[in-house]
Amino acid sequence: RGGELVSKSGIQGSDGYAWWTLEVNASQSTLDAGATIVDSLSLNQNYVPGSLSIVPASVDRNGRMTASGPPLTETTDYTVNVTETSSSKQVTIAFVNAIDQAYIATFKCTIYAEEGGGNTQSVTNQASFSGSKDGPRTDGSNGQINIDVNKGGGTISGTLKNAVIKKVNKDRQGLQGGVFQLYDSN
Repeated sequence: RGGELVSKSGIQGSDGYAWWTLEVNASQSTLDAGATIVDSLSLNQNYVPGSLSIVPASVDRNGRMTASGPPLTETTDYTVNVTETSSSKQVTIAFVNAIDQAYIATFKCTIYAEEGGGNTQSVTNQASFSGSKDGPRTDGSNGQINIDVNKGGGTISGTLKNAVIKKVNKDRQGLQGGVFQLYDSN
């Protein structure tokens, strides 16, 4: 996988989240501190804070990567910054130190299905990598997950108040016998 700096794939987990995997620096190039991945998310998903995990990886002679060490530590080994505007969402990961080995980065996103979008929709993102060692090095990769909106779930957080939850169909008519389950995040 000579020259490859980032490759992206994703799945919809059984928990309903979009799980993204970035294979980073499969070429095992030596890159200066500050090597950066910018992952641009489609607007129908949100990065889940704290879900990012980056582990060292080994690359076999067939180019397959497998985790080979303990996770890196945020702020010590890398930083993550999430920015969102009305037209873009980006997760930026920067390596604090020089790198010379492969890594596998994973994170999850909450999926927001579009009303009237059908039972199968998609989330996408585009990852780009930039770093330098004797000149700039860049690479990019796109990913798409076809999602099954029937795997969805929901979360809510806030202060202690009263809440009324009513389950309705697409025509906003109440559904008889709708059942909700509330879970404590602990």
